[in-house]
Amino acid sequence: MTTSWAYFVRGNVFASAGVNTGGLLLATYALFVIPISARVAWTGRSPSEKTLRTGALVLIAIVAVTAIDWFFRLFVLEG
Repeated sequence: MTTSWAYFVRGNVFASAGVNTGGLLLATYALFVIPISARVAWTGRSPSEKTLRTGALVLIAIVAVTAIDWFFRLFVLEG
């Protein structure tokens, strides 16, 4: 996943997805969290319940994609 992030921050999205799809998704998610975190830091108010719920669901989906990707790479491509 570290390599995926390294490619992502250098703007090479296709290479990032190629080495680890979950890393690409997590890096993209982090970009969306930055303005939300900045707003919380600036105003001192927590995000809405809807925002928190959506963020949690997206993280669960990223974990699922990562697990499927790893399973596929370990057992299908190597098998």
